[in-house]
Amino acid sequence: MSEEDHPPALPKRPANEPAPKVQTPPAPPPPAPEPEPISDFWSNEQAKQQQEYEEQQRRLQQQWEAQIQQQQMEAMRQQQEFEEAQRQQMEAQRLAQEQLMRDQFARQTQGQLAEMEQQLLAMKGQWDRDQVVLQHYDTVCKPTSQSIVGRDTETSS
Repeated sequence: MSEEDHPPALPKRPANEPAPKVQTPPAPPPPAPEPEPISDFWSNEQAKQQQEYEEQQRRLQQQWEAQIQQQQMEAMRQQQEFEEAQRQQMEAQRLAQEQLMRDQFARQTQGQLAEMEQQLLAMKGQWDRDQVVLQHYDTVCKPTSQSIVGRDTETSS
């Protein structure tokens, strides 16, 4: 073997020196949170605006429905008031017609009563006249007729 065939020998280490420390590279720092990409910011802002818009639309829809319900209730109340007014008017008309019929019946009854009273007075007047005629007959005609009858009997005998 030749010198050329062998690699040169390594120098000896000193015996009292500690072994050289192998420097390890420092550990990489923990990964920092990734910053939000710019496109996500705008997407989030757009989603937030969309959510606010939908919330506003929901509130407006609720307000509109409440207003419609209130209008329907008001219309029902007015319809009930109208029907009640009609019912009261019809009841008042019915009562007035009944009163009119009672008044007419009372007047008719009074008229019939007055007519009967007139007839009764006329009959009483006729009876009184008849009594006067009968008294006249009894006082004037009867004695005359008896005297005539008496003469006739005397003459016939």
